[in-house]
Amino acid sequence: MKNNRATFKIAIFLFVFFTNIQYAYSVEKTSSEVKTSLTQYLAVQARQGQFSGSVLIAKNDEVIFEGAYGLASREYNVRNKIDTKFNLASKGSPAGGGFSTTEDMFKFAIALRTNKLLNPHFTQLVLATQIAKPNDTTNYFEKTIPVHGVKYLATFSQYGFAGTWNNYGFAVWQSPSMLGHTGGTSGIDNYFGMSPDNSGYTIVILSNQTGPGRMKVLHEIQKLLSFPIQSLNL
Repeated sequence: MKNNRATFKIAIFLFVFFTNIQYAYSVEKTSSEVKTSLTQYLAVQARQGQFSGSVLIAKNDEVIFEGAYGLASREYNVRNKIDTKFNLASKGSPAGGGFSTTEDMFKFAIALRTNKLLNPHFTQLVLATQIAKPNDTTNYFEKTIPVHGVKYLATFSQYGFAGTWNNYGFAVWQSPSMLGHTGGTSGIDNYFGMSPDNSGYTIVILSNQTGPGRMKVLHEIQKLLSFPIQSLNL
């Protein structure tokens, strides 16, 4: 009888313990909490040489976090600033050719969502979250790939793209629904994700450093915003 009581108490304890953990991770932090936690995290990452770049997060088209870390030029000891222009590594060729700031990418997201760049019909098409799948299934397949310890659903086609995409070249991410793009090459690693409407988040990470730093920053942002880590792409 004593053994049964002890087992029952242990079961209740484990239930309460794990329920509290799940609740803690499911509650979305306030904008102030996100700002404080991310400021501390990025300061440590920059000090340890793990991240160099600029980060912007907006909710409902209002900026809730913006910061720049690390050096824009190691040769001249010039620090990154909010208005530092970063190579996007996605225009013209895989090696890049376009430059932008986090604020300009945020302005682009707003302009696209509010029909400033396209009329409402084409805006809706471009921001569709339906994943494109070629008719030729022999040249298309899906698989899960591990990146820095996290598993992602990736699609591969004859075009060589990794990730899930809509028909207009935007990466599509679920839970919550977001669209955007990533780009990277030697000394460049960027992420741009936006909600298809203004009720969600816009996240911009522009880095002038190769390595896992940008991915780690993205994962930290996901945790703070209560996103599933698997919901965002490379």
